[in-house]
Amino acid sequence: MEVNYLGQVHGFLAALPALRRTGGGALIAVSSVEARVSLPLHSAYSASKHAVEGMVDSLRRELIAEKVPISVTSIKPGTINTPFFNNALNKMDVKPKGPPPIYQPGVVASCVVHAAEHPVRDLYAGGGGRQMALSQSVNPRQVDAVLGRVGIPAARTSQPTPGGSAGNLYQPRSEDNRSEGDFSRRARSFSLYTWSRLHPSTALGLAAGLAVVPTALYRVLRSPRR
Repeated sequence: MEVNYLGQVHGFLAALPALRRTGGGALIAVSSVEARVSLPLHSAYSASKHAVEGMVDSLRRELIAEKVPISVTSIKPGTINTPFFNNALNKMDVKPKGPPPIYQPGVVASCVVHAAEHPVRDLYAGGGGRQMALSQSVNPRQVDAVLGRVGIPAARTSQPTPGGSAGNLYQPRSEDNRSEGDFSRRARSFSLYTWSRLHPSTALGLAAGLAVVPTALYRVLRSPRR
């Protein structure tokens, strides 16, 4: 809570006066898909991200009420290939991992850059996370059943717990300052869903073009041959 939630609260409190003085800007919170879909064994982490989401929603509405031109964006990454899984507090006997699909950190970075330049409410970094959130909204009981059955096995690897179970919870681990974690071979550097959100006009044009192709092909095949 001190890092994930209060850390962002203090950051917003420091940034808001400066943005007010300049007449506008963008506040960007790095939330998580777990602000919508809580995973087993992640109760503390998920609770902190739910708190971020509540704070962000309230602040956004307060700024709208004040008619202040400051956008507030919540970026919700799915499973990202960072050293998080090496450094977080872990009480299992093996190294943890997140549910697939796994994305590279650049997918999140592209969302941050876009939100800084384009006012947008929410961005999911990775289509897998967006699908999980959609399933939670449509059929939460089914999500309960699925994650209750496969959530914990999916969080386990076959590797022993690295660096002690406490990780960096009580003190920093300066020896592990990488941007990418240990799942680079499995991680995707591109998300079609996220790309479509960052380039909506291009994505719409491509979709329209693809929709025309079957019709044109049908007409060619149906036309009488001379």
